[in-house]
Amino acid sequence: MAATVDRIPYPRLRDFVALALQRVGLPREDAATVAALMAEADLQGSDGHGVIRLEPYVKRIRAGGFNTRAPIRVIAERPAMALLHGDNGMGHLVMKRAAAMAGRLPTQRAPAKDFYFRSAATRAMASHLLWGFSLAHSTAQLWVAK
Repeated sequence: MAATVDRIPYPRLRDFVALALQRVGLPREDAATVAALMAEADLQGSDGHGVIRLEPYVKRIRAGGFNTRAPIRVIAERPAMALLHGDNGMGHLVMKRAAAMAGRLPTQRAPAKDFYFRSAATRAMASHLLWGFSLAHSTAQLWVAK
């Protein structure tokens, strides 16, 4: 006999995650951003970055492991590079800021670095690459290159 799978509509899942994050101290707008990105990760099949992370995030916030009101600062910005500091905040928020910056930085030739993006098509995927990096370090390094 095949197991049945309950499906939860995206808006309901997103709202549940946002409420949970608000209850542990994330500001409403930040909680909504993180929740939307987590639910979207599940929709696109990136389950390891999705709602499965909610319990560990809640535990880490409660333990003081995340700065729930982290100021995201631009440390350095050059024509084709930016360095952001997330102050141990939620990596989703650092990634969103970095991806927005990637969209406005001009594409210029830049030396190959550990984290760089080539072509407009790759830039569209920048959010996923930056997310993993910013979660590990709460810092995002961004190179935009042709």
